[in-house]
Formats: sequence, structure tokens, C-alpha cells
Amino acid sequence: MKALLALSLSLSLLLVGCTNHSNDDVQLTSSISSASSEIRSAADEILVSGEMIESIEELDITAAASAPIAHGETLPALPRPDDILDQMFNVDISFVIPFATNIDDPIKAELIITPEDLQPTIEHSVVGLEQDFVILVTQVVRADLRTDDFDVINITPIEQALSKTQSTQWLWKLRPLRTGNTEVILTVTAIVKTDFGNSQRQMKAFEKSVDVTITKGQVIHNFINENWQWLLSTLFIPFALLLYRRFRNNSK
Repeated sequence: MKALLALSLSLSLLLVGCTNHSNDDVQLTSSISSASSEIRSAADEILVSGEMIESIEELDITAAASAPIAHGETLPALPRPDDILDQMFNVDISFVIPFATNIDDPIKAELIITPEDLQPTIEHSVVGLEQDFVILVTQVVRADLRTDDFDVINITPIEQALSKTQSTQWLWKLRPLRTGNTEVILTVTAIVKTDFGNSQRQMKAFEKSVDVTITKGQVIHNFINENWQWLLSTLFIPFALLLYRRFRNNSK
């Protein structure tokens, strides 16, 4: 602020000098020269003064938000909360996944999203307990499955645009990696369009964890199928002969 006051005072001296010495060229020239030196000194203080830096930065930020940047374009503004809510609407979601499987049997999981108050136009192709919810999403939705004990293969696109008159389907294939109890997590994400061209913002709309049991039954079944001849000759035939001999001895 001191630098600004010095600049204002110098400008005043210049005007006074011009008025009082208009008929005296020598004194006028001297006054102008003296005032110019003071003005340059004050300007130098403004350039190096830290008092004006924050104001200048704020001015630049404000100007950048509204001033043209190239070819007459203006910087886009961030979407307001009300603008985001205007993009969202209620839908019915239905998720199906088997609660148990064998280690060698891949399973499928299915998600169907239908606009609220409409009848689903797609029937579930996966056998399992159906879980239904109502959530708030946008026109473009991303659906993911996360798990540590399955290899997840996406059959349909992860990100899809919803229809306002029909159901939209997500389908996954899951290959078991190990036995035991595990969980599969479904996450539904709403894609929010911003004013930055094609840029997007993701908002988590729903998350659900489902417990799935992977058993060893199929392993035993496969072992019997692959080694039945060995089992027959080493276990079943000797055991059958033993039972036959005991039966004959008891009957005598």
C-alpha cells in the first residue's frame, strides 16, 4: 500500500508542477523530470513488493475463468451440485450369482438394470438367489465385480449407456481359483458428464458383497473318473472277495 500511495503522490506533484509552472519551461521540465523519477521509483517498488502479489494472482485467476483463451473460447466451469443431480434418476437393479460352486465349475453372475416403474425386458439367465435394489444413477453406468478367489471375465461391456425404455444387462464369467469361503463385490458407478468437453466424473452409486462357497466335491469326482480302474483292482475287488469269503464261512 505504501508503494501505491507514493505513486499517487508523484502523479499529483506532476499535475501541480504542470499547472504552477506552465509559463516557465525550465522549471516545468525540472518538475516533470523529478516527478518522472519518483513515478519510476514507485513503480519499481510495486513490482518487487509482496503486498500486491496475492491481489494480482487473484485477478489472474478471476480473469482466466471468464476471459477468452483461444479462438474466442472461454474456460468451462465445474458442474454445480444441482447440475449433477439433474443428470440422476432412479432405477431397479437385479443381481444374481450362485452362492456355491465346485472348484472346477465356472459360474456366471448377472446384473440387470431397468428404469424405475417399468417391467424388466430381460429375464435372468443365471440360476441363483435374485437380489433387488433401487438406486440413483446417471445415463451412463459402470458395473464391476471384484474378488480374490475367482478369475473374472467380462462377457458384456463394463460401461454401458442405459435405455429409458428397456433393461440393460451385465454378464460375467467367474473361474474358481481356490476352495473355501470367499466374497464377490458388485460395484455400480454413475458416470457424471462435466462441462470439460469429454471429461467425466465417477460417483459410486451402489456396492454389495455376496458370500460364495467353493467346494472340493468336483475334485473327488474327477479323481474317481480318472482312476476308477485302479480303484477297482486295488480296493473294491479285494474288499468284495473278503466279504464273499466271510459270507461262505458263516453259512457253513
